[in-house]
Amino acid sequence: YSVICGNDLLFDGIGLVHDLVRLFPESLRMVIAKSRNLSHHSEHYHNALTFLTNQRSPRPSRIFSPIKNDSRVICAVGVNEYRKTIPYVVREGDKVLEIGCHVGATTVLIHKAGADTLGVDISPKIIARARKNNPNVRFECADAWDTSHLLTLAPALHAIFVDVGGLSGYDGERDALALIRMLVAVYAPVLRYVVVKSRCLRDYSNMWNTHWKLQCYRGLDGDGEGGVRGVGE
Repeated sequence: YSVICGNDLLFDGIGLVHDLVRLFPESLRMVIAKSRNLSHHSEHYHNALTFLTNQRSPRPSRIFSPIKNDSRVICAVGVNEYRKTIPYVVREGDKVLEIGCHVGATTVLIHKAGADTLGVDISPKIIARARKNNPNVRFECADAWDTSHLLTLAPALHAIFVDVGGLSGYDGERDALALIRMLVAVYAPVLRYVVVKSRCLRDYSNMWNTHWKLQCYRGLDGDGEGGVRGVGE
């Protein structure tokens, strides 16, 4: 059966949805949440494979272009999937940040796509190696959560790539969502995309079905897959 619930506190609403799914794993087909925040939030998280499939040329398609000055969040699993998004997210001349750049392999690919690129990592030793290996790319030591420092290093950004340890497991979902929400708030409205390498966020993005009318009809007649959708007021 379906559960109808209302909650306008984003993280409380997300937690409630997860609890309902865990409570009724066999019978629950759909959760309908009457929440403007959840409705808005659900429109902006996308599985990277779905995103890549919908691209017909190496530039962002109309389907996934940001709307109403909002940013799309593309959730990838594995480094290959993460890097495959670069041609579709990065435009020549863009200002792009990679958080968790390590020794700079992905940051260099972003730079080669024509972006004004900055890679940051929390480890000074790793940043020293990245600078030595890639002298033509800018690397700085920074904490992903220190937004004031990030703003000093990069006052405006068109895209952010995030590859931070601890954001892939279920326990990291709330931290990942909080980090992305903070980055989007800081860099709006210029920011178009956040690409994050995180299995838990990939699974999270799959939970929100953007084709909500089809999903609702399927839920009513008992056919099709289950899902969750936030319905705005």
